[in-house]
Amino acid sequence: MPDPDEHQNPVLDYVELKVTTEENFQNVKTLVPWWCQSIVSGTPLIVCGIRDKDGHVKKIEQVRTDDIPDRVGRGNLDKERYLLFLNDVLTWMKDVVRKEDVVAEFQYAPGSSVPR
Repeated sequence: MPDPDEHQNPVLDYVELKVTTEENFQNVKTLVPWWCQSIVSGTPLIVCGIRDKDGHVKKIEQVRTDDIPDRVGRGNLDKERYLLFLNDVLTWMKDVVRKEDVVAEFQYAPGSSVPR
């Protein structure tokens, strides 16, 4: 078992595991959400099983979280914009849920200007 005091940032020892098709592994609509999830958690590496149409994993690919913006093209992933948006959303959530130990459910309704 790794010693948690051994590294200054133990999250660097973690990876994100995914399974997808070859087409989706190259797709901006797949990689941008993966980047968002991994950058927020501080996970530096995504390991992905590439599956066939029957769901069998045929190969393993790796992508570093920090490499995704270049991979999808800077025009498709503006890191600063995404992080500012995330900060705004989390600040709004914190303002809505003021009590500790409360379970809150937030839903995204596409096309709606009002979060629920």
